[in-house]
Amino acid sequence: MRRHLSELLLITGILASSAAVAATNENEVWSYEDNDGVSHFSNVPDGSPYRLYLKDPGRYHLKSDRFEERIVGRTVSSRTVLMDQNKLPFADMVNTAAAEQKIDPALLHAIIHVESRHNPSAVSTKGAIGLMQVLPETAKRMGIDSIGTPQGNISAGARYMHFLLDIFGKDVQLALAAYNAGENAVIRHGNQIPPYPETQAYVPAVIAAYDELRKQRATVAR
Repeated sequence: MRRHLSELLLITGILASSAAVAATNENEVWSYEDNDGVSHFSNVPDGSPYRLYLKDPGRYHLKSDRFEERIVGRTVSSRTVLMDQNKLPFADMVNTAAAEQKIDPALLHAIIHVESRHNPSAVSTKGAIGLMQVLPETAKRMGIDSIGTPQGNISAGARYMHFLLDIFGKDVQLALAAYNAGENAVIRHGNQIPPYPETQAYVPAVIAAYDELRKQRATVAR
């Protein structure tokens, strides 16, 4: 029995490794949300908490754009609902920060969605705080003393994103990579997305959410 169990564990490990390789080859993004509301991403998932988050960036839909009609707790139908970004949580604060920093508000919403699912209480093990998962030291660099409130957090995150876009010539993907891994990591790797599973999964996740929000915005505006 022990031998069979060992063989089973070995096979399971091999399958898990194969799945990780397949994910990398297919550019899939895997994610899980921890107990503090912080999202974690990888293109090489190495544990059971991870679930497939993004298989095809061109066919991504925000998880909150599904409306399910339920009867006595049973789902009987579902349909896609257009999402007006001005009705998303903290939209007024996002719009204000975006205007101040000359950033598309949809990009800020996409970062917030991926970072915290619009959860202002999210705190990572590395000390990143709030909606945009801003580190206190980053906020101070941006001239923001408090990131404990949604307004302060969004303001700090928007200023940092503006700073990164300036550094990397308005390249959104490199700015997002730097937002996740730090600007020095991107510079060290020759102004390329660093070869970190977290960062390489994070960037397409945000881009997909951003593209979806822009597409929905264009549809709502018609």
